Amino acid sequence: MSNVKVREINSRKRHCQSLADMFWHRWRCEYFPGLIIRPKWTSETRNLAENDVALLVEANTLRDCWPLGRVVQVHPCEDSRVRKVDVKTQSGFLTRPVTKLCLLEEAAMSQR
Repeated sequence: MSNVKVREINSRKRHCQSLADMFWHRWRCEYFPGLIIRPKWTSETRNLAENDVALLVEANTLRDCWPLGRVVQVHPCEDSRVRKVDVKTQSGFLTRPVTKLCLLEEAAMSQR
């Protein structure tokens, strides 16, 4: 291969990589926050429940590798609000606060 061809291939590769980086940055910063509904404390919202499917928000994970998990146990507080759950992922069991989860599918829908 000539030097010109190698440079052209490297240039295209860098361009594709920068487009992918831009897409995932915008997805994480603009689209993803819209998936997580966080109303003020004045309105009542549904607690996470067992068998809910959620996306685990991990800051240090690669751009397209956030793990999916299924809620296996909830830990309600004295006020009956769930603020912490145990999640089963492909790599094992984790305990996470509900603020680090994005509900994708409710349990009632996943059991149909």
